[in-house]
Amino acid sequence: NCIHFDGNDFILSNVTSAQDQNYQSIFGCLNGTVQNLKVDKAVMVPGGKYSGVLASHLGAAGSTVKTVVKDVIISNSTLGTAENKGTHKFGILAGGAENGKGAEVSNITISDCSVATTNYAGGMIAQTGCNLVISGTNQVVGTDVYGSLAGGVIGFANSLITMSGCTYSDGTVTATSTNSGCMIGSTKEVASVISDCHVRNAVIDATAVTAEMYCGGFIGRLNKNVTVKGCSVGTETDRVLVKLGTPADAKRAISGGFAGLSYGVITKNGDVRNKAYVEITCTNTENNKMCIGGFVGFHQYNVIEYCDADVVMNGLKGTYIGGFCGVHVDNTIQYCTVTGSVSGGDFTGGFVGEVDAGTISNCTAAGTLTTTATTVGGFIGGTNSAKATCTISNNSTSMNVSGAGLGGGFVGSAVGTYTSNSATGNVTSTGSHAGGFAGRILESSTASFSKNFATGTVTTVNNQANVGGFIGYVGGNLTMENCYATGNVGTSSAGGNKTGGLIGYTLDSSITEGVKITNCYASGNVEGYATSGGLIGRTGLSSVEMNGCVAWNSVVNSQKNDEGRYSSAAVVGTAYPTCTLTNNYRKPDMSLTAIWVPEMDTFQHDDVSPEHPLTDMDGEAMNDTSTGSGQDHYPIYPYHGKVDAGKTLSVLARDVLGWSPDIWDFTGDLPVLK
Repeated sequence: NCIHFDGNDFILSNVTSAQDQNYQSIFGCLNGTVQNLKVDKAVMVPGGKYSGVLASHLGAAGSTVKTVVKDVIISNSTLGTAENKGTHKFGILAGGAENGKGAEVSNITISDCSVATTNYAGGMIAQTGCNLVISGTNQVVGTDVYGSLAGGVIGFANSLITMSGCTYSDGTVTATSTNSGCMIGSTKEVASVISDCHVRNAVIDATAVTAEMYCGGFIGRLNKNVTVKGCSVGTETDRVLVKLGTPADAKRAISGGFAGLSYGVITKNGDVRNKAYVEITCTNTENNKMCIGGFVGFHQYNVIEYCDADVVMNGLKGTYIGGFCGVHVDNTIQYCTVTGSVSGGDFTGGFVGEVDAGTISNCTAAGTLTTTATTVGGFIGGTNSAKATCTISNNSTSMNVSGAGLGGGFVGSAVGTYTSNSATGNVTSTGSHAGGFAGRILESSTASFSKNFATGTVTTVNNQANVGGFIGYVGGNLTMENCYATGNVGTSSAGGNKTGGLIGYTLDSSITEGVKITNCYASGNVEGYATSGGLIGRTGLSSVEMNGCVAWNSVVNSQKNDEGRYSSAAVVGTAYPTCTLTNNYRKPDMSLTAIWVPEMDTFQHDDVSPEHPLTDMDGEAMNDTSTGSGQDHYPIYPYHGKVDAGKTLSVLARDVLGWSPDIWDFTGDLPVLK
């Protein structure tokens, strides 16, 4: 059977349905066309597997006619209540869209309605099962949606959909289980396209969900093959609120300001970027696994690009929290931004909490980052696997990082390749392993840094260890070239043990391929508790190679300089005597506090190698003369490098050390990367 109904803009009011009937709706299973109709004050009592105000289904599975609904307004209507919820698939326009010939929906307005069910729920449609096109101008306004797999417009897009021009505003989507969002709960793995859709002045409330959830300000779960283009959540003056609960043991709150989980593509629509202006709250008080991101909670498989997140994420606890992305596992994030305030536990980052694999490029982060746990970074919280394959390039962060230890201005724990990144925020740490760029290089891993820089200060309290202007602690294989750090490191009253203008400490049995540092410099003051160096605080490895580097610090100072325990030096506070240290320089007028302070304007330390061990102030090869073992018997191996008075650092680097003008700009007193 087929119907073609034109309402001529008449209003159909006060429609009611009986209890426990199938196809609760005005038209039942709608095969045909409905247009120019207004429905007001309809009350549909829950019943049947699919229910809606206009239709239970947009077409039957075997229909030979496409279903079309256009220019329809539904207002002040209810489908289920808090006291009498349905148990199946409920949507204000329709429970399902099943037509075998497909369906088209356009210019729909749903206002001041509500739908409540313990199953799939949609402000417009609960579940799709056919090729569906939604176009024109569609609004779901002031409509609350309650259910499992709930969406402000569509609960479950379980078919191929082409959707544009939809807005959900002034309502609350309350999730009782996983896969919920203010626009769509979840999608199927088909080539759907969602564009030019927007969420305004809305709330997604998942505080009651204790199972593993996928919750987002726009979409809960975006599956593979689906593309989202030019959509937004909130505005600059009106954030969408994402409210999360506490997952049960071993469960995760995989949630984001835009998408909870993204396996699909999120990209721009012409020149229109995707945006999320959100506030995220959570009742969780423990440091358990969460996966929360200001834009996306968990990302894998397909690209996210040309997206912006403006976030308020204060007071969050738990692990894997990022201003833009909680966990990035694979593929690419590029040309994205985040700004705002971010907080969390272990593996919290200004841009992404944890990176296990994949690429992040041409992205920025700005704001503040606060944590009381470890492994945090102004851009990336860290990597949890020594075997991770990460490529991080052309990114910048100005996030100020404060909280516990193992923190970096850019990355907490680093593995992989970092090229042309910058960190300009300050780092304040209450624990060990703090760096202006990286907190540590993960043990048994390999990391490569090229053309990166850090300019923020690195401040520690309680005499914590392993503090560097660029890297706090090197526990894995490292290649570092054409990098610099300009921020002050440590404090005069509570600076760290093993503090360096570039690197705090390099020592771990898992470093199998060595540490190679070339054409790098540090220019900030170094104030440590013990074992301070203009470039490196302490190195305990013979496999450290440093060539053509400069300690351009005005001050290198340690509170402790005991002959039997500690040393500080202009370049390396305590060096392994058979490292390979060649052609490294210091600032001529450096103020150095150490056991041995050479004539700063003239003393030249010979190059060091296994064949030519480090020499002392008398030119004799240094030997370990300490007795006993352990922390109280560190040998004293200061390395002061060379000096060339009367030159700026730029002139020294260009004319003496031969740094490349293709990489460095030498027009100022200090060289900067091009």
